Amino acid sequence: MFPKSEKRKDTVDTVIGSGTVLEGTIQTEASIRVDGKIKGDVVCQGDLTVGKDGHIEANVRGRNVIIAGSITGNVEAQGKIHIEASGTLIGNAEMKTFIVDEGATFKGESKMKGEKGEEKKKSEQQMEKKKTS
Repeated sequence: MFPKSEKRKDTVDTVIGSGTVLEGTIQTEASIRVDGKIKGDVVCQGDLTVGKDGHIEANVRGRNVIIAGSITGNVEAQGKIHIEASGTLIGNAEMKTFIVDEGATFKGESKMKGEKGEEKKKSEQQMEKKKTS
């Protein structure tokens, strides 16, 4: 029904359990759940979920990033970043949709990306050109 690559992105085939510490870069085509600790970049084609006991110390990139634990580093999502009430993000965030639940901690800068933002910039530039003409 779905192309193989889409199916893998929706499947959590990697779980970093609590008590596990990994050092180094992780790259995966599928979704990943982190309940342990990672010291190194994470590049995920699917969704990245950081459980309440999960900690990542590095930069993260994924389709959607859900944070119930903590990330210290920059986060880039193709879709959304969701920091749940128990979650902490110390670093910059770049995404299309940003959700920060009450009680969550976010220390950094956020940048919205996507077609709408690009269209807005273009229309603002066009308006500026008209004003100066």
